[in-house]
Amino acid sequence: MSDTYALGRREPGVHRMRLKRIFTVTVFSVLTCLVSPLTEAADPKDLATLLSTNSCPNCDLREADLRGLNLIGADFSGAFLENASLEHANLWKANFTGANLRKTRFVAANLRNTNFSGANLQGALLRGANLKFTNAPGANFTNADLRSVNLLNANLQEVNLVEADLTGAYIGRADLRRSVLTEANFDGTILIEANLDGLDLTDIDLSSVELRNASLKGTIFCRTLTPWGQDDRDCQ
Repeated sequence: MSDTYALGRREPGVHRMRLKRIFTVTVFSVLTCLVSPLTEAADPKDLATLLSTNSCPNCDLREADLRGLNLIGADFSGAFLENASLEHANLWKANFTGANLRKTRFVAANLRNTNFSGANLQGALLRGANLKFTNAPGANFTNADLRSVNLLNANLQEVNLVEADLTGAYIGRADLRRSVLTEANFDGTILIEANLDGLDLTDIDLSSVELRNASLKGTIFCRTLTPWGQDDRDCQ
């Protein structure tokens, strides 16, 4: 048998092996696409527990659709609610202590007297939400959408507001001591009687902010745009 003939005889087998390998990879890719979203969705048992008891600490509620629900006083402490939808929900006095709320949607929700202590709200959408008297020490609001929220008398001590959008927000009488405001957007924000003692306002634009009667003891001003002009009093 010639070498040419032998090679020709082996080629169909090699071709079939290649097709089999391509088919296997394709099937695996499709299954991965189908299964992955399910692994990220809320646990049905946890969702049922929440709806029947109004309490689900440490539960997996990722991507849960809770829009418009009445969840007054619900316990979500330590729960995973990443990408969940809670638009227009009534969450008065709800407990989100230590919860994972990354990219969770709270648009126009009632969050009055809610506890967000130590919660992760990175990238969360809270536009227009009622956050009066909210208790959120140590919470992470990095890159969160806080446009037009009402944070009257909120406890925002040691909160991370890096790159958060607070356009048009009302933060009157709130306590922001020891918080980080780097690159936050305060366009039209109201901070009347807010406690800003000791904050580092370097490079922050507060030119359109209402600061009447705000407490500014020990506050650092450097390249800070204020209603009275650029303030460089603490630049080294």
